[in-house]
Amino acid sequence: MRAERFFRRLPARLYLLLLAVVVFSFFSNDFGLVDIQKTAIILSAGIDRSEDGFYLTAQIAVPKGGTDGGGTNAVNVCAAGDTLPECVEGIYAQTGWVPKFIFCDLLLLGEAAAEKDAVACLDFFLRSEYMPDSSLVAVCEGTAHAVLSTQSAVDEAASLAVEKLFTDAAEKSGRVCKMTLREFAAGCYGVTESGYMPYLSALDAEQTGSAGKESGQGGQDGQSAEKEPPKVYTAARTALFFRGRMQGVLTPQQTLAFQLLRGKVYAGTVTAEAEGSRVSLGILQNDGGIRLDVRPLRAEFSVTLHVRTTGKSAPDALPEISRSAPSRAQCAAAENAIAADLTSLFKTCEETGCDMFGLGRTLHRLHPNEFSALHGPLLGELSLSVRVRVFGAG
Repeated sequence: MRAERFFRRLPARLYLLLLAVVVFSFFSNDFGLVDIQKTAIILSAGIDRSEDGFYLTAQIAVPKGGTDGGGTNAVNVCAAGDTLPECVEGIYAQTGWVPKFIFCDLLLLGEAAAEKDAVACLDFFLRSEYMPDSSLVAVCEGTAHAVLSTQSAVDEAASLAVEKLFTDAAEKSGRVCKMTLREFAAGCYGVTESGYMPYLSALDAEQTGSAGKESGQGGQDGQSAEKEPPKVYTAARTALFFRGRMQGVLTPQQTLAFQLLRGKVYAGTVTAEAEGSRVSLGILQNDGGIRLDVRPLRAEFSVTLHVRTTGKSAPDALPEISRSAPSRAQCAAAENAIAADLTSLFKTCEETGCDMFGLGRTLHRLHPNEFSALHGPLLGELSLSVRVRVFGAG
């Protein structure tokens, strides 16, 4: 009788238990809501190094209202300390806001910080459970503080303008090698101890011919920046790292050659001298690859392009423009230019020790018994073979 009564009341008890769980979950969780009065929403962080320690610049979002739909201003708050956690505590002490890095999509390293030890600067953010490891990382010319303090010609905040350089569309042009915190750490902590990231430069918008709106960015260090002309940013160069330190910088041509080798270019252009003039070949399709042989120790770089001519005089009929294809001489000139860039790229990696091609990782995976003997002199003893093929699309 008691068992029968228990099972009859069981559904009601389960419903009460479920209701209690739902109520507890509702009142014990903020569901991702952020109190903007108590929290500093950090858009980007800049890390600089000096003899005294670290200098952290946090660009904090400050929502603004208005009849035109509002927007976002940015305030730069800076703090110094012997370690990065001390710098974060300094920001909290100065503003009374709890620094929130979960929305931080960009980490900028100053030139001195990258040359001294980039891994030491990024390790705090890598191990923080409140920092997304998908954040973009880049090295900037000069100091990160100076770059984040500039006025952008294309956006309200400098960090938002810089992030636009690393979109998927920009990467498909072959002019930028974007890098995330997770991927950079995997390379530096891996068997190759190598990594790379974009090298950022700020240029005067007036000199480049860009026209943009005035920036609303300001802050505790922005008084002098308001008198400077608006800036635009470029990341066509790439910084190379070995054992955590920046060892060199690739040229824009070498950056494009590396992206072609990775097979990631679908909307870029290759410029070469052919038939007495400079022509630009628009890339429609790109396949690239690397093959490593151990006996003999040899690496082969292969790049295949399907292109069309975009820099020659336009024919009279529009249908002919759509079917225009480069001549064999133009394709040969592009092949020679890309092959020269790939060779100089490999030479730069050999001089800096940065294995940005992942050859050591491939050697460790396919030939683990021979890795310890071959990995040390790998780049210096490789026999390089470069094969480039350029085809017309018409």
